[in-house]
Parts: sequence; C-alpha cells; structure tokens
Amino acid sequence: MTVEYDRDKSLAVMRGKLQNVSVIYAEANEVGLHLPVACALMQKESGGANIYGNDEGGMLQGFPDLVNKDNWEAFWWMVSHKGHQSNGVGPSQITSRGLLQSMLDKGLKPWSIGDNMKFGFTRLLDYHDSAPEGERPWVYAGTLYNGSLTYGLDLAERIQDWREALRGAKL
Repeated sequence: MTVEYDRDKSLAVMRGKLQNVSVIYAEANEVGLHLPVACALMQKESGGANIYGNDEGGMLQGFPDLVNKDNWEAFWWMVSHKGHQSNGVGPSQITSRGLLQSMLDKGLKPWSIGDNMKFGFTRLLDYHDSAPEGERPWVYAGTLYNGSLTYGLDLAERIQDWREALRGAKL
C-alpha cells in the first residue's frame, strides 16, 4: 500500500534539508517510491543537488558548476571516448559508465534533475523488489545501489528518520 503525503506539508519538512524538493516529490510519486526512501537516497547522494561527485580521480571531481547539458557532453566525451574514470552525475550520483549509457539508451538525460532522479529512484526500487527472502529489502537495495553494505545499513536508518520526519505530512 502506498502512503500518500500532503504535498505542501511534505515540501515544508523537506526544505532546508534537501535541494530540488519539488522534483524529489514529483519523481518519487511518478515511479512509486515512498517519499521517505527518496529523501533518504537524496540525502546520502547529493542532498538533491545537481552536481558531479567527488570520487577520487573521477572526471570533473569537485567541479564547481551544476551539471548541465554542455558540461555533461564534455564529461561524457572524456569518459566514453577518452577512457577517463567516471564520477557521480546529478542528484542520484549515477556513476558507472554502463548505467549512464543505460540512461541515454532509455532516452533519459543524465544532466536533467528529473530524469536523473527518475533513473536513480527506479533503480533503487528495482533492487528493493529483487531482494531475496530473508534480506532486509532497503539494506539490500542500498548495498546494490552503492556497492557497500555500510551504505545499505545507513540508507535503511535514514529511511526510518525520514518516515518520522514526514509523519505529520501523511494524508
């Protein structure tokens, strides 16, 4: 059962903690991801900001500007044609070359805040839905999303924190 949230109350709770809160709310609803999960993922990855990551040696590591079409094209050319190491892209911090190519193949724009969140949210939800019996689904999903059990455990804790924070925003 999907929990419905009052948009105005939810956005008020999210503001000051995350960026691009209206887009987080809209994309989470569109893909069917519970809002506390979307907030927890954004909190862990980028705070909702449309930025490049800080992976050591990653292309555009620490780049001061937001991700946009022009700098994305330069980034992608360096990664896909010149063999430079990829880096997290956008609010969902999509990092691997294969995942970025998958976004493009689906007609999604990695530089677009909404497309980037949609891809990240869908990916996390798919991992959750594929969790083997006996696994904690959000820990499993977070572990696959990032490659680290520690990440998965922390994601699950943050989901609980966001459930509590958004409790008053339920319809």
